[in-house]
Amino acid sequence: MHISDDLKKLLILSTGRTGSTFISKGLSDSVDNRTIEHQITGSRIINVLGNLVCAQRLSLPKAKLVSNGLLGFDLQVSTSDPLRSMLLYAQLQSKEMRPDVLIVHVIRDPRDFVTSFMNWKNQSLKRRILHHVVPFWQPSPWLAGEISFYKRFEMNKFEHFCWIWNYKNRLFEKLERYFNYQRFKFEHLFNDSREAEDERQDLFLFLGTKMDDVIIHKEEKINSSKGSFDSWSSWTPEQAALLDKHCGELMKKYGYGNEPEWIALLEG
Repeated sequence: MHISDDLKKLLILSTGRTGSTFISKGLSDSVDNRTIEHQITGSRIINVLGNLVCAQRLSLPKAKLVSNGLLGFDLQVSTSDPLRSMLLYAQLQSKEMRPDVLIVHVIRDPRDFVTSFMNWKNQSLKRRILHHVVPFWQPSPWLAGEISFYKRFEMNKFEHFCWIWNYKNRLFEKLERYFNYQRFKFEHLFNDSREAEDERQDLFLFLGTKMDDVIIHKEEKINSSKGSFDSWSSWTPEQAALLDKHCGELMKKYGYGNEPEWIALLEG
C-alpha cells in the first residue's frame, strides 16, 4: 500500500481489542518514511488523563501540561494506540487539530470486544491490577455522570466492558461532524464479502491510495486473547440481555447483531 505524501497525521481511534497492533505494523510497513506508532512510554498515564478529561474531572489544559510537558506526548505523530484515543478525542473535539489530520475510527462487534477483553485482562497479574485496581484505568459510568455510585458498585466487569464499548464509540463518532473522519469495521480487514471489499476501498481512497496497491496479509497473527470466557454463542440469555441493554442501539447502527441465533438468545 502506498499512502499519499499529503498525509501529515493519521490518528486511529478505537476502544482497544480492535487489532491496533496489527494495523500499526501494516500501515508502518506500507507508508514510506513514516511510522504509525503504537504504544510508547507514557501511554498508560495518557490513558488515565484522557478518561478523566472526557469525564470532565480534569481540564484539557492540565492534561496537556502533563502529556506534552512531562511525557513528550506529541500530536504531530501518527498513532494507532488505543491508550491515547481518549485524550486525542478530547483534543480533536476541542478543535485544536489542523485540517491535515485524518481520523480512522475502528469499530468491532461488541460481543467479540467484550469476550476479548474479559480474557485479555486475566492473562497476567499486571493486567488484573490495571483493570481491577488502578483508578481511572477505564472510563467510569459514575464519573461520566451516567449512573449513580451505588449502581457502579453493583456493575460487574462484564457489564462495565459493555458500557465502555458503547461510551467510547459514542464519543468517537461525534468527530464525523467536525473532521476528516472515516469509520471502519475491524472485521472487514479479513472478510471477503462484497460489503467488506467496498469498505476497504473507501478506506484506502480516504488514505489516498488505490485498491490495486493494497496487499492485506490475512495470514499474519492478530494479538488475540484466549481464555475461559466463551464467545457469545455460549452466553446465557442474561448476559446477552445485559450487552443489548448497553450496546444494542449502537451495534445495530453499525450492522452487528442480526444473526438469528443472537436474536433467539435475546428472546430467552
